Amino acid sequence: MPPSEQVEPAGTTEPAETTAPAEKAPATVPAILPPAQIHLRILNAGSRTGYAKEVAADLKRRGYQVDEVGNSNSRYGESVILYPTKLQREGRRLARQTSITTTDVMPDNGGPATITLVVV
Repeated sequence: MPPSEQVEPAGTTEPAETTAPAEKAPATVPAILPPAQIHLRILNAGSRTGYAKEVAADLKRRGYQVDEVGNSNSRYGESVILYPTKLQREGRRLARQTSITTTDVMPDNGGPATITLVVV
């Protein structure tokens, strides 16, 4: 037989090299920031004088960084937590800790990431 027609005996051929499909590395989710790395702005939108200051004192005791305490220029019917998209998990954790049930995402403004609590 010409060399091109020779047949290898059964079981003597080398197995084809196979490569497993590349496994994708699991997406890493950044850890939720601790309270010490969360900056808060607390605004009083209700009629109770000093309420924002009381809330601020409580959150400072919990380790949060309170950057501003004051009065809101707008009126709200209930307390609300406003957080930038990048602090969504932290905003929701804060909502659970404060029992504030209304939350909303605000656009990231490119500045320091701050969560705003409007209390009534």
